[in-house]
Amino acid sequence: MQIAIIGAGNVGGALGKAWARAGHAITYGVPDPSDEKHRATAEAAGGAGLFSVGQAVQRADAIVLAVPFDAVAGVLAAAGDLSGQLVIDVTNPLRLGAAGLELSLGFDRSAAEHVASLVPTADRGRDAHCWAPPAQIRTSSIRASGSYLGCLTAKR
Repeated sequence: MQIAIIGAGNVGGALGKAWARAGHAITYGVPDPSDEKHRATAEAAGGAGLFSVGQAVQRADAIVLAVPFDAVAGVLAAAGDLSGQLVIDVTNPLRLGAAGLELSLGFDRSAAEHVASLVPTADRGRDAHCWAPPAQIRTSSIRASGSYLGCLTAKR
């Protein structure tokens, strides 16, 4: 399976490395693909490609958002039309407040609802540490090349 991970930080790097070990092909979408700081992350993910966000998502079977929450709107705009694409969101709506990390969203609307409003025509998923009523969740697996990528997706 071709997985485009938007973001090559700690979370994107760990996911890319694990999925590459499982046999998936990884590409990273980053602001500046020529920036040397991303090279080690790409090598650890089986020699993953480094591309602009728009280029990384072009042939992906799954797209993973692994960026700081305040960057989500910008990277989704850079990705272009994601109609019908599987978008897996592993972001957390956190910001640095006076007392440390605090929620930046989630008091009257969830982060999943916010991201869904930005990509209304994509198939969206949240990672397993996010909760929703069981009636609103379905478990799905995507099979490609004999292996599975499991995720939770909100029912529409």
